[in-house]
Amino acid sequence: MDRVIQGNFADIQNIKSRSVMVLKIEVPIEQAQETLNKLGYPTPAQEIPVAVARLAPPHAQKAVAAPDTSDKGGNSPKSFAQQAKLMAKEPGYAAFAGMNAVQLLSGQNLESLCEENIEERCGVTTCADLIEGSEAGNKFKELQSRFGKWKSYNV
Repeated sequence: MDRVIQGNFADIQNIKSRSVMVLKIEVPIEQAQETLNKLGYPTPAQEIPVAVARLAPPHAQKAVAAPDTSDKGGNSPKSFAQQAKLMAKEPGYAAFAGMNAVQLLSGQNLESLCEENIEERCGVTTCADLIEGSEAGNKFKELQSRFGKWKSYNV
């Protein structure tokens, strides 16, 4: 189960009476339900242990390059299915997808794991179902955009 979230460390709050501090991590509101699904919801009776890691700082603001959507000859655009398979091969996609050591050491091909992740995020059973203009196609375009932004800060 993927339990990794990505956000921005925004603030701290010291709680002197308990000798602790609160770290405030901001996550886009659109990811609220996904975040709670991954982390769970703490209660006063049951806190949830987590780990926090700093991502590589953004280098000088790099422009996010549009993905290459042309075939080898540059003549016709690649289908979303082809683009998804290329994205799954990209260095860093597994880290972007939050894959954990258990998944990575499962013996399954990393490229296959990444393709399955793309399919799951887009709500399809195969990359061939990623059709431009469909709901899954729109999810894929958003995923491409988020991965591109992530790469600009982490690669």
